[in-house]
Amino acid sequence: MAEAEPYKKFTTMVDSHINGILTYCDKKVPLGYIEGTNLKARNIIRRAYGYRDKEYMKLKIIQGCSSIGVFRPYPYPLHYNPG
Repeated sequence: MAEAEPYKKFTTMVDSHINGILTYCDKKVPLGYIEGTNLKARNIIRRAYGYRDKEYMKLKIIQGCSSIGVFRPYPYPLHYNPG
């Protein structure tokens, strides 16, 4: 019985993360891009003291993270902005 426990934990973990796993299989976005977006969102949340409602904070996160731009796997130099 003790041998079945690790498999149960593993299947529970995979089941809880299945959406992220399938999304990565569909569009392979580098983890650095995701981590950068998460860091930017965390910084916005950290500075969010005084926001009146969560909807406004959500809009600020979307606004802040959309400034990263459209994902391009480095076809241009990082400082180039075509538009």
